[in-house]
Amino acid sequence: MAKKEHKSINSRLLYITTKIGSNKAAINHRYTKIISFSQKHPFSAFFIALGILLFVIITGSAIFRTKPTEEIKRTQLKEVEVFRLGESPTIEIQGQVSKSGVVKIVAQTPGIVNAINVNEGVQVSKGKILINLSSNYQGGNAFSLQRQIASLQYQNTKDTYNTQSDLIVKQRDLINKQSDNSEELKKITQSSIDETQTLVDLNTTILNKIKTNIGDLESSNIGGVNDQSILSLQQLQAQIQGGTNQLQASLRTNRYQVDEDKPTQDMEDINKDVALKQIEIQEKALKLALEISAVQLKLAQVQESTMFPVSPLNATVQKVHVKLGDNVNPGTPLVTLAGDNGEILIDAKVNQSTAANLSTASKAKISVNGKTIDTSPSFISTEATSGQLYSVIFCIDQKYRNLFTDNAFVRVILPVGISNTGVNFIPVDSVFQTQDEAYVFVLSGNKAKSKKITLGEITGGYVLVESGLESTDAVILNRNIAEGETVKPQN
Repeated sequence: MAKKEHKSINSRLLYITTKIGSNKAAINHRYTKIISFSQKHPFSAFFIALGILLFVIITGSAIFRTKPTEEIKRTQLKEVEVFRLGESPTIEIQGQVSKSGVVKIVAQTPGIVNAINVNEGVQVSKGKILINLSSNYQGGNAFSLQRQIASLQYQNTKDTYNTQSDLIVKQRDLINKQSDNSEELKKITQSSIDETQTLVDLNTTILNKIKTNIGDLESSNIGGVNDQSILSLQQLQAQIQGGTNQLQASLRTNRYQVDEDKPTQDMEDINKDVALKQIEIQEKALKLALEISAVQLKLAQVQESTMFPVSPLNATVQKVHVKLGDNVNPGTPLVTLAGDNGEILIDAKVNQSTAANLSTASKAKISVNGKTIDTSPSFISTEATSGQLYSVIFCIDQKYRNLFTDNAFVRVILPVGISNTGVNFIPVDSVFQTQDEAYVFVLSGNKAKSKKITLGEITGGYVLVESGLESTDAVILNRNIAEGETVKPQN
């Protein structure tokens, strides 16, 4: 049985081999004919081949063409951000931090760093000397010498003050005594006037008698018998008249001196007043000299203190900016201190319109180091504080002290306008404008719907809508929205 099957297989193989051989011979014969035809008729062969190729392409495209898939229509929702009317609009600005407990000690005068008395991390008390400066590298201090000179001058002025004051008092007493003496002299002169007048009156009586006697002798002088007597009386008259004239002159001088209405008395009063005023000026100059000397000493002490910077508060040394031997000038940082307490203020600058429209009903947000602090401004300036800008001041609680750095800038979000007042502010970016009109997209169910609006003034990043919106509208903020598009609010 097995042998029969083996013969059958062999016979089949022999048949196939024979068939293949005969087919191969036929193929070779046809190939030879095709090559011979192509060589004899190249153009005809080319066009025949091209036609066969086109037939194959067309047939293949018809057989293997893919059937179009059915389009599946489905509605896609677009997520959008919205701004709901009635909310307080906000603007974002920068605010500068001011920490009163952080102090950077700077040099106030040129000098050489002679000694550093503190290190980083050291607790210092108020008044602690931080650094010693000198005028040269040998440690000399010109301000200290000036202070010593001022101290000696003040001490000398102070020591001699009482003595000079006593001298001024004595000079005043002397002037007063001279005035009293003048009054006494006037009394004496007045007495002399009375006595002199008496003597003048007596001399006048004698002269009148002599004149009478001379007249009598002359009337009875017959033959010159009375010439000698007349001459003697005339000589006596001349002597008495001369004495009387002197007494009259003295009397007139004395009367002039004691007359209250004459310039002499005025001159005496003026001299007294001048002398007293001079004494008064001298006394004030003495007091002024003492005060100036004291002020000069204090000034010298202040100048000297600039060479020895001190801590103005109880604090911790954060940084020592200099080293021994450094040459510093006014303004050179020396030491940075940080106190444990003190005000934390944030100054946010805004324009006049924003300052006038800040909301007091909503809290502002201050972002610092990933933390947001809700707070209200402690003060809004009514006058510009920096150019045309107004200050919005925030006072931050001490518990947030470590979050802030002095003079740094933080992000401040301010609410503008008052919510629920019918005044509608919307973000400027939500408004679409053409040449003739302005419109926004609002939510209408789950569709975007356009509404024409009338715009008012712009405040920060928001604009006032005077008409066209209702209090319940939610304005779509996205710019890639079309009318009737299906949307879903994110917020």
